[in-house]
Formats: sequence, C-alpha cells, structure tokens
Amino acid sequence: MRWAIWESKTKPNPGSEAGEWLTPGQFLIRNSGLISKTMLYQALKNGSIPSLRIGAKKILIRSDVFDHMESSEDTLKGETQ
Repeated sequence: MRWAIWESKTKPNPGSEAGEWLTPGQFLIRNSGLISKTMLYQALKNGSIPSLRIGAKKILIRSDVFDHMESSEDTLKGETQ
C-alpha cells in the first residue's frame, strides 16, 4: 500500500476558505479566469502546486494555488526587469 505525504506551505484552518480542499476542476470553476486549465495541470504535474491523490482524483488546497500564482508573478517580474 502506498502512503502519500502531504506537504503544504500553509496550514489550513477549518472553515477557512483559503484552506479549502478542492479538485482542480472545482478550483477552476470557482476561480474562473485566474489561471488557465493547462497552467494549473502543468503546475500539478511538475509539483509546483502540492496535491494529494485520493483514488482517481487529485485534491489541492486553494491557498497553495494562490501561493503558486504569486510566486510565478514574482519570477516573471524579475525576468522582465
């Protein structure tokens, strides 16, 4: 049996929207236009956004996606300056 180890930059607070566990599809529906579907799935695949696989589904913490988008913006700003 395989055990997944979850490491997240943030500790989710129960009832907190930022610490909400979502599937990638749910995140895309609720946060339409913030990140493209392709970009989200690429970040999940390369490990930039931590996720946990439960059966056939992947789940992620909403705040981790925002952390990834924020760090990506910082990287892009540094490259253009």
